[in-house]
Amino acid sequence: MLRRDRKDYLEPDFGTAVSRPAAITPVTDSALPGLRCLLRGGSGNDPYALSPAYYAMTGRHGLWQVRRGGAAVLLCAHPNIGDCVLVFPPLGEGGDALLSRTLPALAASGTGVQLARFETPPTAARVRLIHEPERVLDWSFPVHTLDTGAVDRLAGQRFQNVRTHLRRLDMSRVSVRDIDPATDADAVMSVVTAWAGGEPETVDPYRRQMALFSHLPMAGRLVCFDGKPAGVSIFELTDRATGIANAYAHLALHEINGLSRYVIVDMCRTLRRRGFHRVCIGGSETEGLDRFKRKFAPAASVSLSSWRAEPLPGLGPHRVPEDGSPRPLNSVFGGYRPSGYGA
Repeated sequence: MLRRDRKDYLEPDFGTAVSRPAAITPVTDSALPGLRCLLRGGSGNDPYALSPAYYAMTGRHGLWQVRRGGAAVLLCAHPNIGDCVLVFPPLGEGGDALLSRTLPALAASGTGVQLARFETPPTAARVRLIHEPERVLDWSFPVHTLDTGAVDRLAGQRFQNVRTHLRRLDMSRVSVRDIDPATDADAVMSVVTAWAGGEPETVDPYRRQMALFSHLPMAGRLVCFDGKPAGVSIFELTDRATGIANAYAHLALHEINGLSRYVIVDMCRTLRRRGFHRVCIGGSETEGLDRFKRKFAPAASVSLSSWRAEPLPGLGPHRVPEDGSPRPLNSVFGGYRPSGYGA
């Protein structure tokens, strides 16, 4: 079990790939406000890359950081594949150099290493990078960002499909309220469970999102049909200064025609009233979901890639010290779960 009161060190024994050990430390829920400060002011085309809620949700089975000065590399246990670590694009000045120092030890540790959400592969990674089409996580298809004002107005031919489906929804039977995590958690999870068909792997991310209301500027809307919970949106008010929000849930019961579109329209209208002019709705795992998201006329889209990192020839496994007894890096990653997340 990875203890939170100590550091684990990557200690490569080859050349100058690492000039001194880089500490891997867990990012617990109590550290999320600090992570938010680290991400604030960042740049890039992928809004999720600057969202602490994204890392906390994706890293629900373990989230870590490697820090040196103002640079950081975030990594987490793959939420769907065992014995695999996701490594995200580096942050801050010196981030590329820190990544190039960190990847060789990770790749040689015996744990599977996947570079996640990269627009282009790093140029000085000091590892063998193999491009792999993403087939599991949400950037299998482009990541889309909506203009909340445009979705609010729904004007023009590009929103014809959305308007057509909304006309089929009897709005006299629809009511909406802001989610209060203290009183609405059961209602939210009832919608998610019904929508997901009760599959635990599908439900878990949404349970994690509800837990994040206590640590990050999360908000959401509960949509009721005939007075019963039937739709949910959950979003992070990521950066008021830039007007960017990130949405992590926008779903509704399948049998109510038009409600899934209304959930997104209501979310955009709510965010616009709160001063957020853009909301990222992520990418998609399937072509069908991507087609659905495109019906809301994204204002921006970005294609992301995954790369498998393997050690260069001749580099053997490296270890991390623990109480004087080294053990493989993959066993260190395997045991840690962030606080506030149940089994």
